[in-house]
Amino acid sequence: MKKEYVLGITGGMAGGKSEAASRLRRHFGMDEIDVDRVGHGILPAMRGALLSAFGDAILDAEGQVSRPALARIVFASDEALARLEAILHPPMRDEVARILAAIPNNCVVVNAALLYRMRLDALCGTVVYIDAPREICIARALAKGGRTREDIEKMLSRQEDINTGRSYADVVIGNAASLADFYDALDGFAQNFIRSQANGDAANLRAPDRQKEGTLYPEP
Repeated sequence: MKKEYVLGITGGMAGGKSEAASRLRRHFGMDEIDVDRVGHGILPAMRGALLSAFGDAILDAEGQVSRPALARIVFASDEALARLEAILHPPMRDEVARILAAIPNNCVVVNAALLYRMRLDALCGTVVYIDAPREICIARALAKGGRTREDIEKMLSRQEDINTGRSYADVVIGNAASLADFYDALDGFAQNFIRSQANGDAANLRAPDRQKEGTLYPEP
């Protein structure tokens, strides 16, 4: 997989990065690596290291790592979050690199909130930051349900460095208006991106006949 075919998508919680990745996958035939799903997938293999770091409070009734329990612990302090990232980020980064190496030539989206913190930008030829105001992100997260405003604000505060991605990204796409406006901006970028990587012939790096119902990870 050539690095220039890899498009990193990043941005804050509920900012619209997953909506963007889904649009690029379904409308433009790009492959997608959802880095959150990569993290979920490696949790069983990291059970021992996580138990040593956080104790059995992270386990569910079946003795498996509970993501909600783990989240409650790590978002309570910077030190706990740093410990978690030190355990999970290196194998997650390795897994993303492995998946990319196995993909034949096609534009690929790496969807990751912590793209820069995980140093995944080093695997990408272009990075897009999806920009949305904090209050809009909070409202969207609340609309999904399952979290209180206090929980959401805590999570956003622990990810404040994500906002610096605006300065480092190659492209910033706003997502504060309608979904149609967001798609218009994203589609315009995507068409130019695919053509530029395919030397003007978008068909070389686009597979519109291949419906992409899901991400590349977990693999079939």
